[in-house]
Amino acid sequence: MTLSLDDLQLHRSRVEDELSESQPDSDWMSLAAEATVKHAIAMRASGRILLKFCKIYTTNDPETTLRACVFATEKGFAKEAHRCLWSAIRPHLNKYYECVREVARFTKFQPKSQAKVELARAYEVKLPIELKKLTPWFDVYRELLAVTKDKSELSKFEAVVAHVASGQPKPAPDLPPDTRPMNEETFWSLISEVSVRTPDLSERWEKLVARLIRFKKTDIVKFSKLLHGFVGSAYRYDLLGVATIVNDGCSDDGFDYFLAWLVLQGQERFEATLADPSSIAGWIKKGQVSEAEELMYVAGEAYAELSGDELPESAYGKRKKLTGTKRVDADLPKLFPALCKKFQYAG
Repeated sequence: MTLSLDDLQLHRSRVEDELSESQPDSDWMSLAAEATVKHAIAMRASGRILLKFCKIYTTNDPETTLRACVFATEKGFAKEAHRCLWSAIRPHLNKYYECVREVARFTKFQPKSQAKVELARAYEVKLPIELKKLTPWFDVYRELLAVTKDKSELSKFEAVVAHVASGQPKPAPDLPPDTRPMNEETFWSLISEVSVRTPDLSERWEKLVARLIRFKKTDIVKFSKLLHGFVGSAYRYDLLGVATIVNDGCSDDGFDYFLAWLVLQGQERFEATLADPSSIAGWIKKGQVSEAEELMYVAGEAYAELSGDELPESAYGKRKKLTGTKRVDADLPKLFPALCKKFQYAG
């Protein structure tokens, strides 16, 4: 019997439950994902399904991810394996570049406040630690390249490694200034631009920051106001119910991240979901990550890149308040039957 993505998710959930009880102080979520990868390989699962699982449930163990990617390569999914492993590397690379950027920013702008000085020093201490964490991931990517023998990927990888070794901040794309007025049309256009052929959320975050730094600082503030305005317009009890079903529970921060993810789906789907929340059942995919915390920070990152300072308070808009009729979780199967059935949510 061929294992499905649902089978792997169920296995992970079972292992996670066991580990949360037997090893509550361990990183049982990552351990459960690692155990599921080993299980999938032992059961000769589909290479494509295993890579999908790895993209959803990343592990902290480079060797486990490599094992999955090599297995998928042997099954004929070499290009997908490269993308999967690089998706696992990217967050570590981003953390390293964040430290490099903050240290460089401190050197350039010389903050006067003691709090910012202490923060910069913390980044200086953190920098070699993040580099040390990144190194094993680079090592396993070299091992994957040795298996796939992809010269194009090797060339790209060597360029990244060389730049990291230089200790320089992440290079900004060599693009001309964007002179478009920052309004709703431009906002949604930017969201569309970063979403095309970019399923990985962290990669969309990087692309959006790169695009925003082409605008003026005042336009970046406007982008942030628009984003928080759209999230605020969706701050409703019915959409909180949708987020609860899709993510099997929803905290205050989790709701913000779900709405940010909804914005990333583009103007058409965002507005259609606001008009009829139940319509999301027709296109949302089970098993995908339905939170986009990073989107809430892109404007701040871009603004800091240009000015070395934080976004002004005005960039965050008005304080959000839930609107509509409050519902309890037990009401959700009646309100959203198709969505509950798709996500096996019983309330």
